[in-house]
Amino acid sequence: MSRWLRVLWAAVALSLVASGVLAQQVTVGSGHVSSIYYKYGEILCDLVQSANERTCENIETKSFLENLAGLTEGEFTFALISSEWLDEAYEGYGRREKDGPMPTLRAVLALPSTVVTVLARPDSNIDGPLDLKGSRIRTAPLRTIMPFRWWLKETNWQEEDFRNVRPMGFENSLIQLCADEVDALVYLDGHPGLKTEIATAQCELDLVAMGDVGVANVIEKDRTLMSAEIPGGLYPRHPQPTKTFGTYVVLVTTENVPKDTVYGLVKSVFMDFEVLRAGHAALSAWQRHHVKGLTFPAPLHTGAELFYLEEGLR
Repeated sequence: MSRWLRVLWAAVALSLVASGVLAQQVTVGSGHVSSIYYKYGEILCDLVQSANERTCENIETKSFLENLAGLTEGEFTFALISSEWLDEAYEGYGRREKDGPMPTLRAVLALPSTVVTVLARPDSNIDGPLDLKGSRIRTAPLRTIMPFRWWLKETNWQEEDFRNVRPMGFENSLIQLCADEVDALVYLDGHPGLKTEIATAQCELDLVAMGDVGVANVIEKDRTLMSAEIPGGLYPRHPQPTKTFGTYVVLVTTENVPKDTVYGLVKSVFMDFEVLRAGHAALSAWQRHHVKGLTFPAPLHTGAELFYLEEGLR
């Protein structure tokens, strides 16, 4: 369906919802059909339709900007965006400064997204984040791996604390890592991730757990970050989960969406949580308690908050 037809349909739907005709219809603006966001939208809609009499349509989109616009225009009941985008949209800064804040945005639930991923040579003796000191490191440009950059700042590390550290493209960094010219590589990836699959197929590499005090402090200070786990069994040599941290995906809506609509969606997800976890490998390590300590960049919708309070998740 073209965008203008969806907008026209949304306008008609809003009037019908007001009269109760389409009160059971919900839409989710997700992402490109090849993205994890689109897959998440499919999983959420399947859960909603299995648990309720509501119908749910997962709509492919091109960007988070389109998702936010769809919420504003009433085209979407819900939308999926990253945690840092939610922060910028709700407060009206960064990439959303020109358009101003969106004070009616409300958070509904969180799902895993891209996380700090550290691969090290088995002979490098890098078993944890503090072992990176004095090592030869290659990274993605630091502006693109802000969670790791904030961790460096929190631990008061400078460039001179490494034997050498240099931003470099992933392919060249991997060549150097496998050739023993580098000890570790730092980048962001969603898991299972194509970059990590390629890397671990090229040579023997270990995932390094990122779970020290510095990580805990960064997460506490920044509401767009959360602790996470790279599921076990995805890559060679790693049967167990690996602790790390990063951003997360947020299902959002607006304060105008009825409480029972939001409550019903959240309930359908958490009452069938194992089905959610089985829907995608990136969700396999996801746990109900991950939501409990999370501080969303925008207020929770009252329907979501009610469910979390009832379940002891808030």
